[in-house]
Amino acid sequence: MIIDREFHQVLLRRSPSRYASKFADILRTQLQPTEIRYYQQQFPKKIAAVADHTALIEALNAEKIKKAGRLARRHRMKQARALDAFLE
Repeated sequence: MIIDREFHQVLLRRSPSRYASKFADILRTQLQPTEIRYYQQQFPKKIAAVADHTALIEALNAEKIKKAGRLARRHRMKQARALDAFLE
């Protein structure tokens, strides 16, 4: 959970949008208890997120910005669906 959080913080802080980084920090603080329960339940599935992160890093390193954007959106959508299922 900590490594995943740090990964996303690095991406947000490198974003040209300071608002996105600040908003994510506020949201993360408010959702921390839910996040902890989510990670405890989802841990085996979260291993798949490592592949998403690796592909995103590779695209960014290769300066394939559009591809990185698509990968980031796909990752966010997968995580949103998993969180939605968790909250039901």
